[in-house]
Amino acid sequence: MIRAESMRDFDPRLAPQPENARQWGVPLRWWDESAYAGHEAWDTDRWHWEFLRRDQDYRRAFDEAVATRGSPVSADCDSFDGQSRFSEAEREALIHAGLTYWPFEASAALVFTLDQFFDPRISDWLGHGPQWSGLRVLPQSRPAPTDAVNTTMAFDLTMPLVPQLKRAREILQADQAAAIKLLRGLGVEDRDLPTRGATKRPDKWPTYLRVLDAKNVIASHATVGEVLGLNGDHKSKAAKLADQAQGVWRSLAAHKAGL
Repeated sequence: MIRAESMRDFDPRLAPQPENARQWGVPLRWWDESAYAGHEAWDTDRWHWEFLRRDQDYRRAFDEAVATRGSPVSADCDSFDGQSRFSEAEREALIHAGLTYWPFEASAALVFTLDQFFDPRISDWLGHGPQWSGLRVLPQSRPAPTDAVNTTMAFDLTMPLVPQLKRAREILQADQAAAIKLLRGLGVEDRDLPTRGATKRPDKWPTYLRVLDAKNVIASHATVGEVLGLNGDHKSKAAKLADQAQGVWRSLAAHKAGL
């Protein structure tokens, strides 16, 4: 059993680090709570981003999109999409933090409820972070019928809006439940679907980040469960926690959309 007082001295050799682990700008000492100091000041948008930038699909999609553009990062060039919003000092700070590309528009970003791709290697965008579109488009590789995951509603502006909005919320929630059931039947994994419960337990978000960062350095579920002091079967409980952590950004996106 790994005792709480020894976590800071936990041997990282128990979780071998892949060569690219450091590039993502997340704590490598996931077992050390002090490595996550300062998260108390984060707002929901920042939490949303911290979970999204740890998503493997997002990281892969960003790098693939950048590969088609081919322009290097520069602190003194204004030709890049999304760069003009930053001051010269901010540009230098972001590059020093490991920036590989400035924010840029791409249709593939809509899969992640973004209008623009933001570099997942950057944690703090200095007040110029992602703007959430509220619209999520499923990847084309998923055989989901368009009318099952998209809906359009009409409102009578000559009538009171409050009862109409209340009813619309009820309908959308029912439609979403039906869409989730359909998508599961088509093979979409639960981690790729929004779960409403995650937004109700922000006290667990720091732990979720630690679990995701443990995965980043290939720590085993058994090790994660032991370090976090999970009761019972360390391995299975840590695996469940990892699945929940991977779905948090989707839950936050659904929450912002009022679903």
